[in-house]
Formats: sequence, C-alpha cells, structure tokens
Amino acid sequence: MPEAVKRSVGITANFLWDNTGYVLGADDKGKPERSAKTFAAFKTLCHAIGDGLDDAGMAAVLRFLDAWDPANAPDLSQWEDMVKGANLVFRLEDGSRSFVHDRPAVRAAWLDYRAGTAGERRGMCLVTGRDAPIARLHPSIKGVRDAQPSGASLVSFNQESFTSYGKEQSYNAPVGEPAAFAYTTALNHLLRKGSKQRVQIGDATTVFWTEQPSKAEGLMGEFFDPQPTKAV
Repeated sequence: MPEAVKRSVGITANFLWDNTGYVLGADDKGKPERSAKTFAAFKTLCHAIGDGLDDAGMAAVLRFLDAWDPANAPDLSQWEDMVKGANLVFRLEDGSRSFVHDRPAVRAAWLDYRAGTAGERRGMCLVTGRDAPIARLHPSIKGVRDAQPSGASLVSFNQESFTSYGKEQSYNAPVGEPAAFAYTTALNHLLRKGSKQRVQIGDATTVFWTEQPSKAEGLMGEFFDPQPTKAV
C-alpha cells in the first residue's frame, strides 16, 4: 500500500486508497461539505501522480473519479459495510486481479512523487547510517494495546522539554524517510488483526518474525497465546 498520511484536523488524501469520504465523497459523518472537500483532495492527488501515465489501471481510476457522483454512494450494494470505517482500493477487471496501486508503472510514479515531495532537511539516518531526507513525522503504528485507534507514534517529540539543540518533532531523532516507511509498514503488518506474529503478555505487545519465510513464524504466537480448539 502507498504510505499513509498523518492527519489531525486537516484534509490530506492517501494515494489510490482511503475511506469512503475521500474515495467516494460520501460518509456517515453528516458533513457533506467536508466530504466534498476530501473527495476533491483525493481526486487532485490521483491526477497529480497519474496524469499522462501510460497505464490502463491508472487511466481507469481517473475516468471513474471524473465521472463519479458522490450522491450515488448510498446506492452501492455494500454501502452499509463500506461506510463503517472501511478503506477502499481499486482493482481493474482485466483478469490479473491485481490492485491498481500494485501495478509497476503506478508504483514507479508514486515513488517518484514521494521522492519529489520528500522533506528538504537531510542528514544521517540513525537506522541505516546513510545520508537521506529526514522524516518530519513518522507513520502511526496501529494494533498496540491502550493506544489510540488511529495509531501511536514510536518517534515523536511534541513538547519543548523534549527538544535538543533546537531540533523539533522527529528531527530530534533523525530517521530517513525510507527507513521510517519501512519500519512502520513492517510493524503494522506484524500487528495486524489476526496476526500470529504478535502476543500480548501483561501490558506488553510483542512481535516476532523469522529472517526467511517459514511456517515457524506463527509457532511462537500459538505457544504463548494458543487458540481454543473447536469440538468436532
């Protein structure tokens, strides 16, 4: 999935995926004017990255967004399920069953866009030891016990007492944008609902993995948190 944006109260769209308010311009929050703005932001971002791209999937998404009327959303067959906090993605009916955001040309366009909008501040990444654009904000980590539903930040400094040598926010612990994206994406995958690579012991949420794909990855989860067996 393309990297998720961090939101507070502003309107910022994700690329080729988001909730119904952004993707379809309709939701159940009772604020149609805001939904219209979120849909406009989503469409603008898709056009900014996809215009002129030689890819049938991206072209189909843009045609859909340009022709879509948010007033038709409640008529969709699974609208009641979608509007309850679901995120939507796009798939082209061409037999490949792949998502549009996974298509090579679209992925390349997204990475080029991200590189062009990377933070201007550069420095040595504490994770890789390489020079890189430093992430001002890190994506949120979801699935941690007692954290907010929207997720928690592992690297965050939001009070003056936490700053060091005038460095604010995540610049106080500089991590390059590629590394920030990599570790948060990996953690969110390990912490996903139904994951067998996470266990809750007391107030600690623990994740684990193997260096190479292996059936043993889920064994620790079964050992520490065995699932009840069903009677036959």
